[in-house]
Amino acid sequence: MLFGSAVVVAILLSGSAQVRSSSRTTTHLWLESEVRPEQLDLSPKPPFEFKSGKICGASGFAVFVPLVADIAFGAAFTTYRMTHTQRATQFVVGLRFRF
Repeated sequence: MLFGSAVVVAILLSGSAQVRSSSRTTTHLWLESEVRPEQLDLSPKPPFEFKSGKICGASGFAVFVPLVADIAFGAAFTTYRMTHTQRATQFVVGLRFRF
């Protein structure tokens, strides 16, 4: 009994929603948004990107190879000064994401 009443109410509500939606005008989402999709950029990228790197307090340099516009694969070599006469070095490989 309760399930049948719920079905009848759902059918009545769906019928009334169709009447209201016919008076609406449909617009394209891009027309309302200020942000437009970007065109595909096929211009050649530089083969390497050199950066100064700082990883866990150690400073050094990094080389990145851009795979696509926002993702690059790279390696970094950094050194950390432990005392006046001792240094620790590390070599790190990773992906860089821009967002």
